[in-house]
Amino acid sequence: MGRYDAQIEKSKQMLADAEADYAERAARTDLPRSTREFVLAEAQRRIDEAKGMIETFTEANR
Repeated sequence: MGRYDAQIEKSKQMLADAEADYAERAARTDLPRSTREFVLAEAQRRIDEAKGMIETFTEANR
């Protein structure tokens, strides 16, 4: 077991939550275009952040 396994698991959960949130927001068609683009960009930022955390902790575990 690596030193950062708990953080990796937490980051994987964050990623799953962010991806679900993105899918939910992408399905909404009732928002004005600019608002929709903003909320999707924010959800994508959270996805990218979680992926970066997973990569960082995985690399640190080596």
